[in-house]
Amino acid sequence: MKILLIAFLCISCLYAKAQTTTATDVFKQMPENMLPYLTENNKLDMIDFVNANMKSEVTNRFGGNTQMLKLDSTYLKIQLNPAVMLELKLLKPSAQLKDSAEWVVCMLTTYGEKSCESKVEFYSSKWNELDIASPITGLDFKEFLSRPDTMSIEKYNEIINNPEEYIYSASLSSTDESMTINASTTILMKEQNDILKPLFVTKRLQWDGKTFK
Repeated sequence: MKILLIAFLCISCLYAKAQTTTATDVFKQMPENMLPYLTENNKLDMIDFVNANMKSEVTNRFGGNTQMLKLDSTYLKIQLNPAVMLELKLLKPSAQLKDSAEWVVCMLTTYGEKSCESKVEFYSSKWNELDIASPITGLDFKEFLSRPDTMSIEKYNEIINNPEEYIYSASLSSTDESMTINASTTILMKEQNDILKPLFVTKRLQWDGKTFK
């Protein structure tokens, strides 16, 4: 009987070790100072609502509404408030992480409702910060512009050589390890935006185990 009990315990330990950490687990363990909008009960309620196929909306710590839009094994998306969107994506590292965590967590926060700007950070699934450069840092806006056939080269060159301020927004795929990045300008005049908008193209980057490229 003792041998059987030991064998059962060993199998149970191996089974537990083999269990894959999910986005739900990572979200539950997310440090409170990184997500001050939500209480621990808020997080648990949102998960329960999703699992029950209900609208996953809670009243956050500041009295506003926060809604979980999507949750699966490696991805979650939360509308923290009308102007802030949070995405978490679990990514497979190409080498063992220093803290032996199973996943790299890409944390993407997008600010704004019309002209949006994103911030990209990386952590282990144990929530230790990783030294991985943001794919948004150092982008050249010209990579996001393409001249339409209906525009002359002279006009196109005139536009792209104007010193405007460009901002970048990103989104993570829930189905694969990719990221899409879009550029926009902070120009407020509608006429200028109408000219620039058709020139912007989307870039798609793929995770290679170390970074998005």
